Amino acid sequence: MNINGPIAAERPDTAIRGLAFVEDPELTTIETVHGRVRFLQVVGLTTEEYEVVQLWNTIALLETLAPSLPLFVTDIDRSSLLAEPAIAMRVEAGIEQEGSSTDSLMVNGASWRQGAGTTVVRFGALQAPFIARLLQARLSFGRDFFVIAKGYVIRFSPSEQFDMGADDGALHIRVPVADLASFVESIRAQAGRVEVVTGLSIEIVPTALRDQYGNPTGEVVG
Repeated sequence: MNINGPIAAERPDTAIRGLAFVEDPELTTIETVHGRVRFLQVVGLTTEEYEVVQLWNTIALLETLAPSLPLFVTDIDRSSLLAEPAIAMRVEAGIEQEGSSTDSLMVNGASWRQGAGTTVVRFGALQAPFIARLLQARLSFGRDFFVIAKGYVIRFSPSEQFDMGADDGALHIRVPVADLASFVESIRAQAGRVEVVTGLSIEIVPTALRDQYGNPTGEVVG
C-alpha cells in the first residue's frame, strides 16, 4: 500500500512511505474457543522498496529484507535497504527471473485517443519510466498488464505480431515480444511524441509535482 506521504505525520523527513502486511512473527496464528485468530503486523517500506513490490512481489521482497528487519519492526529513521549491494542484487535477479505479480497500475493523466488513422497513448513523464519497467516485467513473462486512469483503460498483451483495437472503452495493444525492448524504450521521462509502429504513437507530457496534500510544488518532470 502506498500511503502517499510519510508514515508519521510529525516526521515528514522519514523515507518510510509505503506499507506491507505480514503474519506477526511472534504472535502468529492461534486457535481459540471462538475460532482462529491471525495476528498481522504492518511493515513500513521506503518508496524504492514499495516500487519493488510492484516490479516483483511482496512476499519475495519481504523474505529478502527479513535478515535486515528483525521481527519486521518498522524503523522510521532507516533508509532504503536496497542501498545494500547484496539485497539490490537479489532483488534485480528476482525481477529478471520471475517478473512482476502486478497486473494493473492506476495512474493520473494516462489516456488514449483515436483519429486520422492513428492512435495516441498519453502518459505523464513522472509515471512513464515505471510503466515501462512494469511492461517489461509483465509482457516478457507472457502476462498482460493494464494501465488504468479516470475514464481510460489500456491493456497490453504479449503477442507474436502487433495488433491494436478498442472495445467497451478500453484500448487493447498487443505487442510482439521480439519488439518489446524497443517498445518500452519509447516510454520515457521526456516530453514528446514517438511513433512506435505505424498507427500508434506514444506521447509523454510534463508532470507537475504536488506535495502530499495535493498542492503544486512548482517542480515539473519532463
